[in-house]
Amino acid sequence: MLQPFIQVLNWESSNSIREELPFRVRYYRWYDLHKVMKLFYDTVHHVCVEDYSEEQLRVWAPEELDRKSWEKSLRANICFVAEYKKQIIGFGDLKPGAGEINRLYTHKDFQGRGVARAILARLEKTARKYKQKSLRVESSLTGKDFYQSQGFICKDILTGYLNDQAFFNYLMEKELEVEIPENT
Repeated sequence: MLQPFIQVLNWESSNSIREELPFRVRYYRWYDLHKVMKLFYDTVHHVCVEDYSEEQLRVWAPEELDRKSWEKSLRANICFVAEYKKQIIGFGDLKPGAGEINRLYTHKDFQGRGVARAILARLEKTARKYKQKSLRVESSLTGKDFYQSQGFICKDILTGYLNDQAFFNYLMEKELEVEIPENT
């Protein structure tokens, strides 16, 4: 089943006048789950309001998220969180061996601060480690410009339905440069 609602990334302009923060990107830990789910909900309902209807937002990020489903998904994927002063300000996850970004979100109050770029850099590095030649993502309208600014190319427009709500996603892809070992 197509999951058009799964991807959103909050566009972070390279022309941003907001200063970047001294945050760190680390691996997700099981006890981050509640904070990650709250960040997802808040981001969708505050940042994506210009691109989606209220009903689409409710369907995409319901008040009661399926905790077990999220837990299983994050455990199966390689997930990173960005942390600033012990607060999770972003997260993203990659399906290992598939070269597919599953989710990438930035906290509503930390837009344009380099958070998504930093997480994406870790996801790209991880994909290279798994010998992936490219990265794919099904981006929302909200995230499309961000991904394009990071070298992704739109390959197709996908239509999917969730609870009778239509969602259009952009299938985007980025070729990854092959890392050359230092001793060559």
